[in-house]
Amino acid sequence: MSGPFDTVHDVVIIGGGQGGIILAARLRRLGVPTIVVEKNPRPGDSWRNRYKSMCLHDPVWYDHLPYRPFPHDWPVFAPKDKVGDWREMYTKVKEINYWGSTTAKKASYDEAKGEWTVVVDRNGEEVTLRPKQLVFALGVSGYPNVPKIPGAETFEGDQHHSSKHPGPEKYAGKKAVVLGSNNSAHDICAALWEHGADVTMIQRSSTHIAPSNSLMELALGGLYSEEAVKNGIDHHKADLIFASVPYKIMHTFHIPVYEEMKKRDADLYSRLEKAGFLLDFGDDGSGLFMKYLRRGSGYYIDVGASELVANGQHQAQERREHRAHQPEERDADRRHRAAGRPHRLRHRLRLDEPLAGRPGVARGRRPRRQGLGPGLQHHQGPGAVGRRAAQHVEADQPEAALDPRRQPAPEPPLLAVPVAATEGALRRPGHAGLRAGGGAPPAVIV
Repeated sequence: MSGPFDTVHDVVIIGGGQGGIILAARLRRLGVPTIVVEKNPRPGDSWRNRYKSMCLHDPVWYDHLPYRPFPHDWPVFAPKDKVGDWREMYTKVKEINYWGSTTAKKASYDEAKGEWTVVVDRNGEEVTLRPKQLVFALGVSGYPNVPKIPGAETFEGDQHHSSKHPGPEKYAGKKAVVLGSNNSAHDICAALWEHGADVTMIQRSSTHIAPSNSLMELALGGLYSEEAVKNGIDHHKADLIFASVPYKIMHTFHIPVYEEMKKRDADLYSRLEKAGFLLDFGDDGSGLFMKYLRRGSGYYIDVGASELVANGQHQAQERREHRAHQPEERDADRRHRAAGRPHRLRHRLRLDEPLAGRPGVARGRRPRRQGLGPGLQHHQGPGAVGRRAAQHVEADQPEAALDPRRQPAPEPPLLAVPVAATEGALRRPGHAGLRAGGGAPPAVIV
């Protein structure tokens, strides 16, 4: 297959992870011809290729995919391979035009024609696509951030980024240093400790710790939980309620949650600080979700590893300066880097200079669908964030490829929200703009 595809596809989505396939499913429902290009061979490989102990830290009710929710007996926190297989099934069942083993090489935009020229390598063959809309769906954490450490090239042990971590088995009885202190670092440290490794975590800056049970009850329970479903709040209604809160005031809803979490988990936080672990609750005390929205990192949803740090079963040390090998530092058989991932679009695809200079292309990490200029969009975000963002495509201008006249089948109208929902997921009085209605409404399919 070669040559330009001038009239077949209106939209090209670069990235076939969760955000890409969610948006593609929405566009297919709207009747918009779309191609998803993905460097991995199969849908779900971005999950399958991660470290063995990886599981979702969000509950099942938060992570449903549009039009195809998880079964009722799905695990609350699904393991990575199960998630990957579901993504692959979803792509097939939703009949998404998915090009695996395909890499986007460069892209340029013709202002006069209002179209893109996107060159991709598909299984070793160069193909040129000419869509009206180009979407980056490369994820919040799509590219490894590997710090440059003096002496790394002469370090005799094993060293790799968390995205390449093979699992803990081969490190039993050895010393390991993990650079980083967020979700991946804690998961990997815990698995290494369980397999008999002597683990030290190097902490670059303070980390927000949110114990899973407290987070599920205090922050998510009112909207995304079994209790919420029993109260008539499925993920469709939960998304609507959550989206009704403007970002500008959202932090005020979260601050009371984390004040309560500080009280509830005071013993854990005290022991972590005594162990030398640096804690924070965000810039203004608004905790995990706002920290995610603002910077995309800096937190750990605690499913047990924090107890290991607090009890001294693996060490936490503040990082002042990295040296791959110094006599006074801790000897190690391996070094693992869980230092996060860069987020700038300019680093992810070769863009023409006029495009690269547009305001917003290399700005921020807001996990939602963003307009970055004519015909260019940015779509990312886990779980409910990506699901909500995909619904925004109907708001595009009539002259754009995402034609608002192409509508899916009629859907039930939105009805009054039950009283229980107006108390909010954050266990505080309802917002003035959210009025209670009587009884639980029927399901709303969006």
